[in-house]
Amino acid sequence: APLTAKGQAQAAALRRSLQAERRLSPPAAASGGADGGAVPRLELVVSSTLRRALETATIVFDTASRNSKPAGVRWVATELCRERVANFTCDGRSDRSALEEAFPHFDFGEVAEEADPMWAEKEEEDGERRCRERAVAFAEWVLARPEHHIAVVSHGHFLRHLFEQLSRGGGRVERLRNAEMQQMVLCGG
Repeated sequence: APLTAKGQAQAAALRRSLQAERRLSPPAAASGGADGGAVPRLELVVSSTLRRALETATIVFDTASRNSKPAGVRWVATELCRERVANFTCDGRSDRSALEEAFPHFDFGEVAEEADPMWAEKEEEDGERRCRERAVAFAEWVLARPEHHIAVVSHGHFLRHLFEQLSRGGGRVERLRNAEMQQMVLCGG
């Protein structure tokens, strides 16, 4: 499902906030401000394969035309960080070819199948075990990437599982709001 007008406004507000806080720099090069502080250059935008996440990522991080790949930033869509699959039509993915046409700046090479392979098996029916397993696989995928400054656009249930799997105490994480940004440092070893 595409973003609603409210969702588009939330994504635009996050973009303005990141720019005001100087946490979003132009993709062509890292920028130094008047105070001399460098803003880390974003190297990779990773998004869930669900249309609302792809659109959010585009609104928040795209500094170029939606019809081209912005210079210096890789854009990758992956099933690993998509929302847990429940009985809501918004949890279903569009066909890969439709997404490639709508979001040409994203690389869909991580998406193996044209149709949504996950829709038939609802993850809420197994206590969201498969979603937790995907969260671990996603963290391993991110750690194996060569990029260091990575933005991930995903969904509340998935991110809650990701943060719980990565937290030292394994405690429950509070529900995230729409278009909320959390910063995380991952160290592989």
